[in-house]
Amino acid sequence: MDVYNRGDAGRLLTLQSKKSSVLLALCEREGEIYVVLTRRASKMRKHAGQVAFPGGKNEDTDVNDYNCAIREAYEEMRFPSLNEAPLEHLSKGKQVRYVLTNEVVDVLDFHIEPTPPHYVTIRMPDGREKQTTTERLTVKGVEFVCEMERLAQPNFTPPMVVTPVVVKMDYEAVYSQLVPNEDECNAVFLAPLSMFLKESTEHSVFELKHKTGTYRMHHFNVKGDGGGDGRGDEGDGEGGDGGEVFDVWGMTADVIIRVASVVYQQRPHFSLNASEDHLYPKSHDFVHIQKSTTNPSSKM
Repeated sequence: MDVYNRGDAGRLLTLQSKKSSVLLALCEREGEIYVVLTRRASKMRKHAGQVAFPGGKNEDTDVNDYNCAIREAYEEMRFPSLNEAPLEHLSKGKQVRYVLTNEVVDVLDFHIEPTPPHYVTIRMPDGREKQTTTERLTVKGVEFVCEMERLAQPNFTPPMVVTPVVVKMDYEAVYSQLVPNEDECNAVFLAPLSMFLKESTEHSVFELKHKTGTYRMHHFNVKGDGGGDGRGDEGDGEGGDGGEVFDVWGMTADVIIRVASVVYQQRPHFSLNASEDHLYPKSHDFVHIQKSTTNPSSKM
């Protein structure tokens, strides 16, 4: 799955760029593959109430994009992290996963510092003993997959650059334990990847005109009970057949479409942008609305 060009942000990626990382946690349940999404709390200063991946701004203490994404996911929904909550997951004899090779290893000893990194002695599958830090370890139920291409948001000055980090997680061991942090998000739910490749009445499109051209914004209505339980405390979505409906749109939808295309090895059954309309005709089910200015709340 590691097929992405990390340099695609091009000239927009500068030393002054603001960098963020988001976590794409995938799991399989009853033959369907899902991605974990959150809805930002209504009290948030930016993008309040919007569906998003867990994630946020890279801090100086983050050694890489993976650690940033995991740290933010821990803060938002208690996604298991040996770096942020090591004593919950570390004990002698316990098995954890070594991120660099994705091998399951045994914990022989560890030393918890006041702040990360925390030092751990592990036994590799071939019997070798190795000292590492919790930054390079994760719980057994989480497996690092890849980092996708960086995405640039040119409307920011300097440009905002976002790196999606893909992990595979165990549904029962990880997703069933996630709890939204009410200060950051008010819902955690699963979205089925396959729906982001299909033409359906759950998919609509808005054409946004802005100074650099036209952006085709995709919206998907996702039921919060689609394999998960849509845990949350603010029901401002539409009800329906026992589950809340969440609007997944903008950059979040774009990234999921790309991930679904790789996972299922097929293109979506619709055109992503106007340049593809001759190859993938617009569905009659799509709603196309022309707007003369960019939506100020857009996450483009």
